[in-house]
Amino acid sequence: MVVAANRRAQLGLLEWLAERGVPVLTPADLPRVGVNVEQSYAAGPPRLFPPSLVTAPATESLTFVTPAWFADRSLPATPFSPYAEGAIRITARVFTVGDTTPAAPEDGELAVDDDLLPQPMWSASQSPTREPSSDEVVARKVLLSGNLAIWLDDGDRIRVLDPVQPLGERVTYSDVTAVRLGTYLLLRRGQTERATLYQAALEQLGRFEAAAGATQLRWKTELSRRIAQQGFAELVKELRQQGISTAERARAWTAANFVRPHSGHDFEILLRWLGISVQPTFRYATMLRQALYQTIADVREQLEEAVSAADLSALERDGHLNVRAEGYRDIIAARVLAISPYTEIVARHEARVPFEDRSGQWLE
Repeated sequence: MVVAANRRAQLGLLEWLAERGVPVLTPADLPRVGVNVEQSYAAGPPRLFPPSLVTAPATESLTFVTPAWFADRSLPATPFSPYAEGAIRITARVFTVGDTTPAAPEDGELAVDDDLLPQPMWSASQSPTREPSSDEVVARKVLLSGNLAIWLDDGDRIRVLDPVQPLGERVTYSDVTAVRLGTYLLLRRGQTERATLYQAALEQLGRFEAAAGATQLRWKTELSRRIAQQGFAELVKELRQQGISTAERARAWTAANFVRPHSGHDFEILLRWLGISVQPTFRYATMLRQALYQTIADVREQLEEAVSAADLSALERDGHLNVRAEGYRDIIAARVLAISPYTEIVARHEARVPFEDRSGQWLE
Protein backbone atom coordinates (compact mmCIF):
# COMPACT_ATOMS: atom_id res chain seq x y z
CA MET A 1 0.00 0.00 0.00
CA VAL A 2 0.96 3.68 -0.35
CA VAL A 3 0.55 6.20 2.48
CA ALA A 4 -0.17 9.82 1.47
CA ALA A 5 0.50 12.78 3.77
CA ASN A 6 -3.03 14.22 3.41
CA ARG A 7 -6.30 13.84 1.55
CA ARG A 8 -5.27 16.05 -1.33
CA ALA A 9 -2.11 14.01 -1.96
CA GLN A 10 -4.20 10.84 -1.65
CA LEU A 11 -6.54 11.99 -4.43
CA GLY A 12 -3.62 12.76 -6.71
CA LEU A 13 -1.98 9.37 -6.12
CA LEU A 14 -5.26 7.50 -6.58
CA GLU A 15 -5.57 8.84 -10.13
CA TRP A 16 -2.33 7.01 -10.91
CA LEU A 17 -2.41 3.92 -8.69
CA ALA A 18 -6.11 2.97 -8.40
CA GLU A 19 -6.21 1.31 -11.82
CA ARG A 20 -3.17 -0.77 -10.76
CA GLY A 21 -4.96 -2.07 -7.69
CA VAL A 22 -2.66 -0.33 -5.19
CA PRO A 23 -4.51 1.08 -2.16
CA VAL A 24 -3.64 4.67 -1.19
CA LEU A 25 -4.38 5.61 2.43
CA THR A 26 -3.72 8.50 4.79
CA PRO A 27 -2.34 8.03 8.33
CA ALA A 28 -5.90 8.34 9.66
CA ASP A 29 -6.93 5.33 7.55
CA LEU A 30 -4.21 2.99 8.82
CA PRO A 31 -6.26 1.35 11.63
CA ARG A 32 -8.33 -0.27 8.85
CA VAL A 33 -5.33 -1.91 7.17
CA GLY A 34 -5.69 -5.67 6.79
CA VAL A 35 -3.08 -8.18 7.96
CA ASN A 36 -2.41 -9.24 4.36
CA VAL A 37 -0.54 -5.98 3.65
CA GLU A 38 3.19 -6.50 4.28
CA GLN A 39 4.88 -3.50 2.65
CA SER A 40 3.93 0.18 2.77
CA TYR A 41 5.46 3.13 0.94
CA ALA A 42 5.12 6.61 2.41
CA ALA A 43 5.09 9.25 -0.35
CA GLY A 44 7.27 11.95 1.16
CA PRO A 45 9.92 12.50 3.86
CA PRO A 46 9.30 11.31 7.45
CA ARG A 47 8.73 14.82 8.82
CA LEU A 48 5.49 15.12 6.80
CA PHE A 49 3.94 12.20 8.68
CA PRO A 50 2.89 11.64 12.32
CA PRO A 51 5.40 9.73 14.51
CA SER A 52 2.90 6.87 14.90
CA LEU A 53 3.57 5.86 11.30
CA VAL A 54 7.03 4.74 12.48
CA THR A 55 6.54 4.01 16.17
CA ALA A 56 3.33 1.99 15.65
CA PRO A 57 3.71 0.66 12.08
CA ALA A 58 0.73 -0.94 10.36
CA THR A 59 2.97 -3.16 8.19
CA GLU A 60 6.11 -5.22 8.68
CA SER A 61 8.16 -2.98 6.40
CA LEU A 62 7.92 0.75 5.73
CA THR A 63 9.76 2.73 3.07
CA PHE A 64 9.80 6.50 2.69
CA VAL A 65 10.07 7.63 -0.93
CA THR A 66 11.80 11.01 -0.68
CA PRO A 67 13.24 13.35 -3.32
CA ALA A 68 17.01 13.67 -3.14
CA TRP A 69 16.90 17.43 -2.60
CA PHE A 70 15.04 16.98 0.71
CA ALA A 71 17.90 16.89 3.23
CA ASP A 72 16.02 16.03 6.44
CA ARG A 73 15.57 12.25 6.45
CA SER A 74 15.51 11.77 10.22
CA LEU A 75 12.91 9.42 11.66
CA PRO A 76 10.43 10.83 14.20
CA ALA A 77 10.80 9.83 17.83
CA THR A 78 8.88 10.54 21.02
CA PRO A 79 10.49 12.95 23.53
CA PHE A 80 10.58 10.10 26.09
CA SER A 81 12.74 7.80 23.96
CA PRO A 82 16.13 8.92 25.43
CA TYR A 83 14.87 8.21 28.97
CA ALA A 84 12.90 5.02 28.38
CA GLU A 85 14.28 1.81 29.85
CA GLY A 86 14.62 -0.85 27.16
CA ALA A 87 13.35 1.50 24.46
CA ILE A 88 13.20 0.23 20.90
CA ARG A 89 15.76 1.95 18.68
CA ILE A 90 14.43 2.35 15.18
CA THR A 91 17.05 2.44 12.44
CA ALA A 92 16.79 3.04 8.73
CA ARG A 93 18.77 2.25 5.62
CA VAL A 94 19.06 4.71 2.75
CA PHE A 95 18.84 3.51 -0.86
CA THR A 96 19.66 6.05 -3.57
CA VAL A 97 18.04 5.58 -6.95
CA GLY A 98 19.41 7.33 -10.03
CA ASP A 99 22.02 10.04 -10.38
CA THR A 100 21.53 12.68 -7.66
CA THR A 101 24.27 15.01 -8.93
CA PRO A 102 22.70 18.37 -9.76
CA ALA A 103 22.77 19.05 -13.47
CA ALA A 104 24.72 22.14 -14.47
CA PRO A 105 22.71 24.56 -16.62
CA GLU A 106 23.68 24.61 -20.27
CA ASP A 107 25.13 27.71 -21.89
CA GLY A 108 22.51 30.45 -21.97
CA GLU A 109 20.12 28.47 -19.75
CA LEU A 110 18.91 29.95 -16.47
CA ALA A 111 18.28 27.83 -13.43
CA VAL A 112 14.58 27.86 -12.53
CA ASP A 113 13.90 29.72 -9.29
CA ASP A 114 10.62 30.27 -7.47
CA ASP A 115 11.13 34.01 -7.83
CA LEU A 116 11.00 33.62 -11.61
CA LEU A 117 7.67 31.82 -11.64
CA PRO A 118 4.52 33.81 -12.54
CA GLN A 119 3.08 35.81 -9.67
CA PRO A 120 -0.44 37.19 -9.11
CA MET A 121 -1.08 40.36 -11.08
CA TRP A 122 -2.33 43.25 -8.95
CA SER A 123 -3.53 46.67 -10.04
CA ALA A 124 -1.03 49.52 -10.12
CA SER A 125 -2.75 51.43 -7.32
CA GLN A 126 -1.26 50.91 -3.90
CA SER A 127 -2.13 52.46 -0.54
CA PRO A 128 -4.96 55.02 -0.85
CA THR A 129 -3.96 58.67 -0.88
CA ARG A 130 -7.26 59.83 0.61
CA GLU A 131 -9.49 58.84 3.48
CA PRO A 132 -12.53 56.69 2.64
CA SER A 133 -15.98 58.18 3.05
CA SER A 134 -18.63 56.74 5.37
CA ASP A 135 -19.81 54.49 2.51
CA GLU A 136 -16.33 53.19 1.73
CA VAL A 137 -13.75 50.90 3.35
CA VAL A 138 -10.06 50.18 2.92
CA ALA A 139 -9.67 46.58 1.74
CA ARG A 140 -7.28 44.12 0.12
CA LYS A 141 -8.15 42.00 -2.90
CA VAL A 142 -8.13 38.26 -2.16
CA LEU A 143 -8.06 35.74 -5.02
CA LEU A 144 -10.10 32.59 -4.39
CA SER A 145 -10.46 29.24 -6.07
CA GLY A 146 -13.28 28.79 -8.57
CA ASN A 147 -12.38 32.03 -10.43
CA LEU A 148 -13.62 34.17 -7.54
CA ALA A 149 -12.27 37.07 -5.50
CA ILE A 150 -13.39 39.31 -2.63
CA TRP A 151 -12.44 42.65 -1.13
CA LEU A 152 -11.42 41.85 2.45
CA ASP A 153 -11.73 44.78 4.83
CA ASP A 154 -10.23 45.15 8.30
CA GLY A 155 -13.26 43.84 10.18
CA ASP A 156 -12.85 41.78 13.33
CA ARG A 157 -13.67 38.28 12.11
CA ILE A 158 -14.72 36.24 9.09
CA ARG A 159 -16.35 32.82 8.87
CA VAL A 160 -14.07 29.99 7.77
CA LEU A 161 -14.22 26.24 7.17
CA ASP A 162 -11.45 24.04 8.55
CA PRO A 163 -11.83 20.55 7.03
CA VAL A 164 -9.14 18.99 9.24
CA GLN A 165 -11.09 19.67 12.44
CA PRO A 166 -13.32 16.94 13.92
CA LEU A 167 -16.99 16.72 13.03
CA GLY A 168 -18.99 19.53 14.60
CA GLU A 169 -16.02 21.92 14.87
CA ARG A 170 -15.30 22.68 11.23
CA VAL A 171 -17.28 25.92 10.89
CA THR A 172 -15.78 28.70 12.95
CA TYR A 173 -14.65 32.32 12.90
CA SER A 174 -11.13 33.57 12.26
CA ASP A 175 -9.51 36.95 12.81
CA VAL A 176 -9.10 38.75 9.51
CA THR A 177 -5.38 39.10 10.24
CA ALA A 178 -5.13 35.28 10.49
CA VAL A 179 -6.40 34.65 6.95
CA ARG A 180 -3.58 32.99 5.01
CA LEU A 181 -2.99 31.17 1.72
CA GLY A 182 -4.94 27.92 1.94
CA THR A 183 -7.61 29.25 4.32
CA TYR A 184 -11.14 28.21 3.32
CA LEU A 185 -13.57 31.16 3.55
CA LEU A 186 -17.31 30.59 3.92
CA LEU A 187 -19.06 33.26 1.87
CA ARG A 188 -22.52 34.09 0.55
CA ARG A 189 -22.93 35.01 -3.10
CA GLY A 190 -24.53 38.37 -3.74
CA GLN A 191 -24.42 39.77 -0.21
CA THR A 192 -22.34 39.80 2.94
CA GLU A 193 -22.96 37.33 5.72
CA ARG A 194 -22.98 40.20 8.22
CA ALA A 195 -25.97 41.90 6.55
CA THR A 196 -28.09 38.75 6.77
CA LEU A 197 -27.12 38.01 10.38
CA TYR A 198 -27.71 41.60 11.49
CA GLN A 199 -31.20 41.76 10.01
CA ALA A 200 -32.13 38.37 11.48
CA ALA A 201 -30.92 39.48 14.93
CA LEU A 202 -32.87 42.74 14.69
CA GLU A 203 -36.07 40.83 13.90
CA GLN A 204 -35.57 38.72 17.03
CA LEU A 205 -36.11 41.80 19.22
CA GLY A 206 -39.82 41.82 18.44
CA ARG A 207 -41.52 44.98 19.76
CA PHE A 208 -38.10 46.56 20.42
CA GLU A 209 -36.98 46.17 16.79
CA ALA A 210 -37.97 49.65 15.61
CA ALA A 211 -36.56 51.45 18.67
CA ALA A 212 -33.30 49.50 18.55
CA GLY A 213 -32.90 50.19 14.84
CA ALA A 214 -33.53 53.90 15.36
CA THR A 215 -30.93 54.25 18.13
CA GLN A 216 -28.39 52.33 16.03
CA LEU A 217 -28.94 54.67 13.09
CA ARG A 218 -28.65 57.78 15.26
CA TRP A 219 -25.25 57.17 16.88
CA LYS A 220 -23.69 55.80 13.66
CA THR A 221 -24.95 58.78 11.65
CA GLU A 222 -23.51 61.22 14.18
CA LEU A 223 -20.17 59.38 14.27
CA SER A 224 -20.01 59.43 10.45
CA ARG A 225 -20.68 63.18 10.49
CA ARG A 226 -17.86 63.75 13.00
CA ILE A 227 -15.43 61.70 10.89
CA ALA A 228 -16.30 63.72 7.77
CA GLN A 229 -16.05 66.98 9.72
CA GLN A 230 -12.80 66.39 11.62
CA GLY A 231 -11.00 63.88 9.46
CA PHE A 232 -10.34 60.32 10.58
CA ALA A 233 -6.83 60.83 11.95
CA GLU A 234 -7.84 63.81 14.07
CA LEU A 235 -10.96 62.03 15.33
CA VAL A 236 -8.96 58.96 16.41
CA LYS A 237 -6.55 61.21 18.28
CA GLU A 238 -9.40 62.94 20.14
CA LEU A 239 -11.16 59.66 20.99
CA ARG A 240 -7.94 58.30 22.47
CA GLN A 241 -7.66 61.43 24.60
CA GLN A 242 -11.18 60.71 25.82
CA GLY A 243 -10.00 57.27 27.00
CA ILE A 244 -11.32 55.05 24.18
CA SER A 245 -8.74 52.29 23.75
CA THR A 246 -10.04 51.03 20.38
CA ALA A 247 -10.40 54.42 18.68
CA GLU A 248 -8.73 53.21 15.47
CA ARG A 249 -11.85 51.08 14.85
CA ALA A 250 -14.10 54.17 14.66
CA ARG A 251 -14.62 53.97 10.91
CA ALA A 252 -15.68 50.32 11.12
CA TRP A 253 -18.23 51.23 13.82
CA THR A 254 -20.23 53.27 11.30
CA ALA A 255 -21.08 50.17 9.22
CA ALA A 256 -24.80 49.51 8.96
CA ASN A 257 -24.32 45.91 10.10
CA PHE A 258 -22.15 46.75 13.11
CA VAL A 259 -23.82 46.56 16.54
CA ARG A 260 -21.55 48.28 19.09
CA PRO A 261 -17.92 48.41 20.24
CA HIS A 262 -16.89 45.29 22.11
CA SER A 263 -15.87 47.30 25.18
CA GLY A 264 -18.85 48.66 27.09
CA HIS A 265 -16.58 51.30 28.63
CA ASP A 266 -15.53 52.53 25.17
CA PHE A 267 -19.14 52.58 23.99
CA GLU A 268 -20.32 54.67 26.94
CA ILE A 269 -17.55 57.22 26.42
CA LEU A 270 -18.29 57.33 22.69
CA LEU A 271 -22.01 58.00 23.23
CA ARG A 272 -21.32 60.81 25.68
CA TRP A 273 -18.75 62.34 23.34
CA LEU A 274 -21.30 62.22 20.52
CA GLY A 275 -23.83 64.01 22.74
CA ILE A 276 -26.18 61.02 22.87
CA SER A 277 -27.78 59.74 26.10
CA VAL A 278 -26.21 56.45 27.15
CA GLN A 279 -29.63 54.91 27.78
CA PRO A 280 -31.59 53.48 26.08
CA THR A 281 -29.03 53.31 23.24
CA PHE A 282 -26.60 51.20 25.28
CA ARG A 283 -29.34 48.80 26.43
CA TYR A 284 -30.79 48.29 22.95
CA ALA A 285 -27.33 47.72 21.46
CA THR A 286 -26.56 45.11 24.10
CA MET A 287 -29.89 43.35 23.45
CA LEU A 288 -29.14 43.36 19.72
CA ARG A 289 -25.66 41.95 20.27
CA GLN A 290 -27.06 39.07 22.36
CA ALA A 291 -29.61 38.34 19.62
CA LEU A 292 -26.81 38.42 17.06
CA TYR A 293 -24.76 35.88 19.04
CA GLN A 294 -27.78 33.56 19.14
CA THR A 295 -28.36 34.00 15.41
CA ILE A 296 -24.70 33.23 14.68
CA ALA A 297 -24.92 30.06 16.80
CA ASP A 298 -28.06 28.92 14.96
CA VAL A 299 -26.53 29.53 11.54
CA ARG A 300 -23.29 27.81 12.55
CA GLU A 301 -25.24 24.71 13.63
CA GLN A 302 -27.04 24.57 10.28
CA LEU A 303 -23.81 25.07 8.36
CA GLU A 304 -22.11 22.34 10.41
CA GLU A 305 -24.88 19.92 9.44
CA ALA A 306 -24.54 20.91 5.79
CA VAL A 307 -20.74 20.55 5.87
CA SER A 308 -21.00 17.14 7.55
CA ALA A 309 -23.15 15.92 4.66
CA ALA A 310 -20.89 17.45 2.00
CA ASP A 311 -18.08 15.71 0.14
CA LEU A 312 -15.02 17.39 1.66
CA SER A 313 -12.71 15.45 -0.64
CA ALA A 314 -14.12 17.59 -3.46
CA LEU A 315 -13.20 20.67 -1.44
CA GLU A 316 -9.55 19.62 -1.17
CA ARG A 317 -9.46 18.49 -4.79
CA ASP A 318 -11.17 21.49 -6.42
CA GLY A 319 -10.54 24.19 -3.80
CA HIS A 320 -14.19 25.23 -3.54
CA LEU A 321 -17.53 23.72 -2.57
CA ASN A 322 -21.19 24.74 -2.64
CA VAL A 323 -22.63 24.30 0.86
CA ARG A 324 -26.35 23.52 0.77
CA ALA A 325 -27.82 24.59 4.12
CA GLU A 326 -31.58 24.74 4.67
CA GLY A 327 -32.75 28.35 4.47
CA TYR A 328 -29.32 29.61 3.38
CA ARG A 329 -28.73 29.56 -0.36
CA ASP A 330 -25.60 30.37 -2.32
CA ILE A 331 -23.14 29.59 0.50
CA ILE A 332 -19.72 28.63 -0.86
CA ALA A 333 -16.42 27.53 0.66
CA ALA A 334 -13.43 28.78 -1.34
CA ARG A 335 -9.69 28.46 -0.79
CA VAL A 336 -7.52 31.59 -0.55
CA LEU A 337 -4.99 31.56 -3.42
CA ALA A 338 -3.38 35.00 -3.05
CA ILE A 339 -3.71 38.18 -0.97
CA SER A 340 -2.82 41.55 -2.43
CA PRO A 341 0.00 43.41 -0.66
CA TYR A 342 -1.79 46.66 -1.49
CA THR A 343 -4.94 48.24 -0.06
CA GLU A 344 -7.60 50.03 -2.05
CA ILE A 345 -10.74 52.01 -1.28
CA VAL A 346 -13.95 50.22 -2.29
CA ALA A 347 -17.64 50.72 -1.62
CA ARG A 348 -18.65 49.30 1.75
CA HIS A 349 -21.38 47.12 0.22
CA GLU A 350 -18.76 45.42 -2.02
CA ALA A 351 -16.59 44.21 0.86
CA ARG A 352 -16.63 40.43 1.49
CA VAL A 353 -19.02 39.77 -1.41
CA PRO A 354 -17.52 37.22 -3.84
CA PHE A 355 -17.34 38.22 -7.50
CA GLU A 356 -16.05 36.63 -10.69
CA ASP A 357 -12.32 37.13 -11.27
CA ARG A 358 -10.14 34.91 -13.49
CA SER A 359 -6.80 36.57 -12.70
CA GLY A 360 -5.91 33.80 -10.23
CA GLN A 361 -6.94 30.89 -12.43
CA TRP A 362 -3.39 29.62 -13.02
CA LEU A 363 -2.77 29.46 -9.25
CA GLU A 364 -5.20 26.57 -8.94
